[in-house]
Order: sequence, then C-alpha cells, then structure tokens
Amino acid sequence: MPGLSHSAWPRRAPRRWRHTAALLALPLTLAAGCGPRTSTAGGVGTSTLSVILMVNNRSYFDVNIYALRSPGGAGRRLGTVSGGTNVTLRVPENELQPGGRLQVSVRAISGRTTWISQPISVSTRVIAQLDVVATNNGDLSQSQLYPRQGEGGSP
Repeated sequence: MPGLSHSAWPRRAPRRWRHTAALLALPLTLAAGCGPRTSTAGGVGTSTLSVILMVNNRSYFDVNIYALRSPGGAGRRLGTVSGGTNVTLRVPENELQPGGRLQVSVRAISGRTTWISQPISVSTRVIAQLDVVATNNGDLSQSQLYPRQGEGGSP
C-alpha cells in the first residue's frame, strides 16, 4: 500500500483485536450477571428463590404493584403494569410474609385508589395470579389475588 510503511501495520492490528475482544467479552459478562444470585453464608451456596406473580391488568390505568411483608406495611415495589397488559413478576421469598404468604398492594398511577389483597399461601410450585379490575373512576376494589397451580408439581 502506498504511503504505509511495513512497521505501521503491527501497531494497528492489536488495537482492532482489543476492540473486537472487548465486544466479544461484553455479552458473556452481561450473561454472567443474569444468573441466580447465591449466598455463601456458612460456606454453603444457596439460590435466592422467588415466587411467580402473573398480573393481568384489565383496567385502563397503569398500576404499581407492591409486596407487603407485613399487614399495613409500606411494601416493596415489584413493578409497574400498563393498562390492558399481562406481565409476569418475580417476588423474592424474603418479600413474603411468615409462612410463605403473599399480600400485595395495587396503586393506580393516575387514580387516587389503592387496593390491598388478602394474604394467600404460595410456594415455588404455586403461581400467584393477580387480576386488576378498575372502574372508570379508578376504584380497584374488584381486583383479585388467588393461587394457581404451577407447572410441574403440586402445592
């Protein structure tokens, strides 16, 4: 190639290689962070388990879903579900009430209403189903939380 000395080529090749290697390593690094988290308390690794919460938002309102660790507590936000959509959320076991009971609070974003479910017993083999139902003025009192049989196993 005119104007290029033979010694210029080796300096450019490593830069391209480093850039390519970094791009190839990025998906592997991101994938490693997506696996189950483990705790090594006492030298024994245990997975952080979660319960599946399937939300069917039958209303026009976007809603925030909270897990209540104790009755009357503030709760931990699990996610936002847009109106007219179905979303699957994961509830970490440490967000359940004693005895493996799940209680949720549903708050309409554009409304002024909050609905609190009755606690239900759940496990990793039982799916919690939340049907969000709201009237035109945002009343969520017709919503329901109930257990559903999960795939592969009995409660």
